[in-house]
Amino acid sequence: MQQITVFIVFVLLGLTNAVGQVLHGHVIDASTRMPIEGAVVAIEGALPVVTCDHGEFTVNLPSGKHGLVVSHVAYLTRVVDVELAADLHVDIELEPKNVRLSEATVFAQRQALT
Repeated sequence: MQQITVFIVFVLLGLTNAVGQVLHGHVIDASTRMPIEGAVVAIEGALPVVTCDHGEFTVNLPSGKHGLVVSHVAYLTRVVDVELAADLHVDIELEPKNVRLSEATVFAQRQALT
């Protein structure tokens, strides 16, 4: 029984090391400091994650250097380099896109039914 317990402990320790470190962060608007919901945080070698309504994200990564590509339809895309040696928290600021739309005119016509 003791051998099984020791084996389980070593397996769990191995799984903990395989997962690596936890990267937690906030994505915020650079001018208003408000959280950005729905921003995509893409990391090479991991599935992309999407920020929650508080602008937060969490991802497990192996130790080492990682490039984060943070994007949102209303903001300029930003690339952030991080080095994970332990669990890390990052705040990422995105600059709003300045999109100018031209004027749109809508016309409607009613067709007679025959």
